[in-house]
Amino acid sequence: MKKLLPALIALLVIIGLGTGVIYWRRHHRLINKPWAANPCPNGLASVDNSLQPTLRINLLETNCENDIASVHFNVTNVGTTPLKYFYVRAIYTYDTYVDDGAETGTGPLAVSQSEQGFFGQGTPTNYGQSVGRLHSIVLIPSLLEFPDGTKWRRPSIHEPTSK
Repeated sequence: MKKLLPALIALLVIIGLGTGVIYWRRHHRLINKPWAANPCPNGLASVDNSLQPTLRINLLETNCENDIASVHFNVTNVGTTPLKYFYVRAIYTYDTYVDDGAETGTGPLAVSQSEQGFFGQGTPTNYGQSVGRLHSIVLIPSLLEFPDGTKWRRPSIHEPTSK
């Protein structure tokens, strides 16, 4: 028994230290998110899921610094059919310009499956002139294709409209 006591104490110390390190790292990671230093003000970054309820977008993290907004988001297929592929668009609104050309997409996405994505861009200029202060960034579903070939698409505001 006396021969096993030092080994048992060493084992308990190792388990205790390992548990402490794991707890500290998990707690430290939850408090110090990568973007926690510069989150966007409330309302600057948002999501518009109203036009296509099959794809739900949720903001996970935001970062705003020097008129640059970056967003980390989650996309979930909340519909009843899988998606062959999908696109999410970021609409950046500045004082004198609206940029809705930033898109990201992937696929397939099964029912109830989620994917994460990221948008982040610098401040655009209009022929070298500033477009002003960033007012908002809104994420929207912009294109969905289903396995049967049907598509749903939200056109860009810069596309010509048919009369």
